[in-house]
Amino acid sequence: MAKHAAHGPRDTKPAATESAPRTPYRPDDGSSEYPDAFEGLEPVDSGPMLFDEEAVYTQPVSVGSHGKPKKPQLSPVMRKSRRTRRILIAITVLLVVLIGALCYFGYRLLVESGSLASQQAQEQQGSQDVDAMSQEASNAQDTTITVTKTARVPELDMLLGMAYDDAVAELGSDAVVTSERDADEADRPIMTMVTLTITGSSTESRSGIPTVYLGLDSERKVIEAGFSASTSSLGFAPSSFSDAVTSDGVIENAMAEAGVAIDSADVVLPEDRSTYATYADDGKTVVKERCAFSGTVSQNSMDIEWSAVLMYDYTTSNATGNIASTIRLIYLYLDAPSLAAPVPEPEPEPAEEPQAEGGQDAGGEGEAAPGEAQDQAA
Repeated sequence: MAKHAAHGPRDTKPAATESAPRTPYRPDDGSSEYPDAFEGLEPVDSGPMLFDEEAVYTQPVSVGSHGKPKKPQLSPVMRKSRRTRRILIAITVLLVVLIGALCYFGYRLLVESGSLASQQAQEQQGSQDVDAMSQEASNAQDTTITVTKTARVPELDMLLGMAYDDAVAELGSDAVVTSERDADEADRPIMTMVTLTITGSSTESRSGIPTVYLGLDSERKVIEAGFSASTSSLGFAPSSFSDAVTSDGVIENAMAEAGVAIDSADVVLPEDRSTYATYADDGKTVVKERCAFSGTVSQNSMDIEWSAVLMYDYTTSNATGNIASTIRLIYLYLDAPSLAAPVPEPEPEPAEEPQAEGGQDAGGEGEAAPGEAQDQAA
């Protein structure tokens, strides 16, 4: 008892454990983005459960609003990895959407281009059909027009080799000389070109007055004879350009009247119409059609070179809409170069002598010049 009394009564109450408040970890920059990795592992204060028992430190369990334990907190590396994955997923989704949009718009563009090409082809076919129908209508309209022959083709083959005065007399009093000029050197052996109009014809000047062209050599003999007039004045019914050449035989018949029989095989239109047709700015309207034909025949013991040009001008008919206003002209030419007289050579111009200075001394120097030239040549 004394011993227990000496020590005094035993205090059965545990001593209160004093703990200083802890300061949570903060990064160097003062932010709370990355908490201390060891902070969650430190024990927390807890009261004693038994006598003489020291305080037991246990880690508190975080619970949610419904009493369920919260998910463990992710580390900064895992949070950054999750954020990166989300960004990559968003980018992938955007790329898929973009590729799908490109495929859709590409398909739509392909479909629209195909429909546009089909529409253009249909429009072109329709325009061709309209042109063909209008051409057929114009041909039908032309066939209903009554044509009266008001001019004749002179016998051009008879004019070849004639003297100029005899040829004019052969043409008759209706032939009037309208122009005479010297021919170019490219036209040799033709030296003179003469143009005569047939005034007795009732053909309108707009559609072409019958005209005769004579090419004379140095002796004023006819070695080339030509003629031009409208096809209607010669009695040919109005028709399309291709029909006039292939079906109506305008070239062959006109040459026969001129005194030359030609082969139909020499009168063939090119398959490509653009080679002899002239189009307007729209590329569809025909403004003019012109095609030339040529060949050689043996007649009257000589070779005759013939050429013909058929020309249709649609300028007036396109403006008025009346196909009857089309100007249709034909040109015929016969050449007999074997009948041409020799072309006289031009007289050489006298060479100008160099003017000497100093009288006889200058003359002496002039005589010495050839010697000097020979010395230089040596």
